[in-house]
Amino acid sequence: MSTRSENAYRNFLSGYNCCQSVMLACRDLTGLDEETVLMLSSGFGGGIAGTRNVCGTVIGMVMVANMMNGYTTPKDMIAKKRVNTVVQKLLGDFQEQNGSLICGELLGLKPVKGTNQKIPKKRPCPLLCQDAVEILEKNLDF
Repeated sequence: MSTRSENAYRNFLSGYNCCQSVMLACRDLTGLDEETVLMLSSGFGGGIAGTRNVCGTVIGMVMVANMMNGYTTPKDMIAKKRVNTVVQKLLGDFQEQNGSLICGELLGLKPVKGTNQKIPKKRPCPLLCQDAVEILEKNLDF
């Protein structure tokens, strides 16, 4: 277990959402300041604003990968292919390791409209934060 993955685990237990926990733990890799990281990732907890869709840890993992491998020129086809390849690998590894990319499925729930779905008492979220960071570290050139 790395320091970043331990930090992601602790960040979640401190009250940050899953996306914030991953991005905050990897802040040194993105070059973003803490406030920007927290603001940018604040709406992605609970599977995007509590809707139980794509897991916030997955979104955080992709956002970090984008900061490290993304592109700024729309016609840069090499960079587009590179970032897509990296992100697809991350998604595949996460799904293989955890069984899904969907928050509700990871929690044993179904995605729903709205934000008032009950949260299970026992959730894997801190471990998923840890997994996302470990998958990032395994797949990216750090």
